[in-house]
Amino acid sequence: MTKIAILAAACGLVLARQAAAEPLDQTNACQAALHRTAAEWDAIGFATPSKPAQARVPARDGRVASGSEVTYLASQLRQAAVDCAAGRDESGLQRTALVRAHLDRLDR
Repeated sequence: MTKIAILAAACGLVLARQAAAEPLDQTNACQAALHRTAAEWDAIGFATPSKPAQARVPARDGRVASGSEVTYLASQLRQAAVDCAAGRDESGLQRTALVRAHLDRLDR
């Protein structure tokens, strides 16, 4: 029984190494980009706007956006997650890139 467990563990390691060595396919790229962008969004820390037309929404890291910008970017991230999960990887990657580009332009 122990030999079988060791053999199974060894096979698992070989398969994991092989999977890590293979380039990311489009679906994994979509999920990876979404994960990175969502982590950045969480780190920035925008509060939910108290009203839709709120002029200034400060973030924990010092960035400032309008309420409509924060709402729009959050909805783009949600839609990117839906797109990636549904296999619409190109659309998910485009939405993720849009959010990242917008975050890069926000004032600190």
